[in-house]
Amino acid sequence: MTYPNPNEDPLGLGTMMVAVNNAFAMTAGEKAIAGGLALGATGAIVGTIIGAVAKKKFIIGGKKEKFHDLQGEIMTKLVKK
Repeated sequence: MTYPNPNEDPLGLGTMMVAVNNAFAMTAGEKAIAGGLALGATGAIVGTIIGAVAKKKFIIGGKKEKFHDLQGEIMTKLVKK
């Protein structure tokens, strides 16, 4: 690929296209790492937002019976849609 002459491309669009072209020249392993980082970061951001919005406390007072009762209730709410 020929690199654009900066005098003929004042906006730098040709240089940007070379950069995009080089992004597709990665090996499969490099693409896997880049995809994993991108999707991992996206999942972390979405999880943080959901965790911040959907706060609910379950007070069990140290009683295992209450924990098991609430656990069943939560599971039924998850299954029902």
